Amino acid sequence: MKKIKLSIAAIALGVSALVMSSCIGSFALTGNVYNWNKTVTNQKFVNELVFLALCAVPVYEISLFIDGFILNLIEFWTGKSPMANVDKVIDTEKGSYHVQSIPNGYEVEILSTGEKSQLLYNQGTNKWTVANANTAVPFAN
Repeated sequence: MKKIKLSIAAIALGVSALVMSSCIGSFALTGNVYNWNKTVTNQKFVNELVFLALCAVPVYEISLFIDGFILNLIEFWTGKSPMANVDKVIDTEKGSYHVQSIPNGYEVEILSTGEKSQLLYNQGTNKWTVANANTAVPFAN
């Protein structure tokens, strides 16, 4: 009898954590799957076939479940998305940049020169600062 009451209490606690949090969240995992799906090829028809295959396999359904029941709860209670880490190379007309997450913002490296700058967030003042080896400049929000 005691185990049944404990089980019911655990289920009630789990359901209330999901229902009362009212956290929509960023759905970063599903967004990453979607963004990958859009860039599989340069042909919309092939990308649509890949999308349908991912729905049939159920990749999208699993990513929505993980986002909705695990990652968004973590994001709600901690204030940070566990999927928010960035580590990628961005190619532009003006050059290539390596962008990666650091604990309080982002570090950007210009790959052609090796020069690094940081975009730093101060939670106390709710302001961003751009900093490199020589200067630190407040970023206009």
